[in-house]
Amino acid sequence: ASIIDSNTFPLSTEEIELRISAIIAFCSISLQIYVKYYGRERGKKKQRAKDRDRRVIKRTGDLMVLKCPQCLDNAPHTVVRRKETSQGVELMVNCRGTNQFDEVCNFHHTVIEVHQ
Repeated sequence: ASIIDSNTFPLSTEEIELRISAIIAFCSISLQIYVKYYGRERGKKKQRAKDRDRRVIKRTGDLMVLKCPQCLDNAPHTVVRRKETSQGVELMVNCRGTNQFDEVCNFHHTVIEVHQ
């Protein structure tokens, strides 16, 4: 009790250890409260944004990140053509990814968005 009440520097190692453990406990509790209330909300917002991006119907000229079968990399693709079929929405996409020499892949391929 004298350690907390006095404003003098502690002289013994026990008093120093007690103050350090109190500071660590306070920081730990503060971090847990922050993560509990703000970390969950941030994670929920990110998940909602990802879900919203998946639900958006892609139109001609839109960008989407896909794995290109030519350059084998997750790269941005532009939607060239959109066609609705019985299987889902068929998109003709153009890979805009670049290689190590800054050359654009420019590979066209078809992707089908399946109706759920």
